[in-house]
Amino acid sequence: MRFIELFQNNRSLGRHDVPDHVHADNGLSYRIYGATRMGGNGVVFDAAEKLHDVATGKSCAVKVLKQLNPARIDRFNNEVRVLKELQSPYISAHSASGTVAVVPQVQGTQEVVIPWVAMQLGGSNMRQHVEDHGPLSMQQLKSITFGLCSAVEHLHSKGFIHRDIKPDNFVWRTAANTAPMMIDFGIAKRQSEDVSARPMDTFTRVTEFVGPVFFSSPELIEYAKDKAYPVDYRSDIFQLGKVLWYLGTGKVSAGVPSRKECPADGKLRELVLAMIDDDPSYRPQALSEVRDAMNAI
Repeated sequence: MRFIELFQNNRSLGRHDVPDHVHADNGLSYRIYGATRMGGNGVVFDAAEKLHDVATGKSCAVKVLKQLNPARIDRFNNEVRVLKELQSPYISAHSASGTVAVVPQVQGTQEVVIPWVAMQLGGSNMRQHVEDHGPLSMQQLKSITFGLCSAVEHLHSKGFIHRDIKPDNFVWRTAANTAPMMIDFGIAKRQSEDVSARPMDTFTRVTEFVGPVFFSSPELIEYAKDKAYPVDYRSDIFQLGKVLWYLGTGKVSAGVPSRKECPADGKLRELVLAMIDDDPSYRPQALSEVRDAMNAI
């Protein structure tokens, strides 16, 4: 039996046993195996898919939520909502979702119902890869930029903006580390959607703004002060520029990227500088421009 330690408002609710299977309304179920990742919000288990109790041969990841305060629950449910509308080889595919009762290991306390989602299983995330192996070669960076751009482009084509683009939210899709896959859509929203009153929109890690602290666009920082401040798809382009620089150099640029650090005689820096211009109208206006520029390096 697997277990998960639950929390509510940073208070431990103790360890709870997770059942061998979780079941969805569409006839799909998932045999739960060992935990592969434990993050701040949830736990990811390896799982095998079944359809009407017959194995499909498909392996996937089942993520369950362990932080049960309203903002985290809203963020989790929002991710499921967004994932259901996306279909790209460069985005983790949604298979099914639902809730499951987990049983406390301490007698005398009640079981807790928590949400889960089954999705495509990926490898290590890009931040961890760079920390473990160093920055990507320019050849590898150029190769995966197509997938990075395609993931963001597909999201935008469905009317969403991600708002949380950072190296942690791209994983390797294949064991050979040749293609990227985007994950974590917890604070994504439709471009015209007002989510300022939603619990997920007040979720923070370090400061009082939505998004990744060291990869946030100027618009997201202003949005923290004024929820009426416009944030559109070009904010994602800014964040992707920060990600490309990190992947190519292993450095997080807090301002203007250093020409000295550029692995491509200043050419990667030129592209990144365009993508992270403080004025969104001076950034590339489409991901195709980013792909073309990278291919030209």
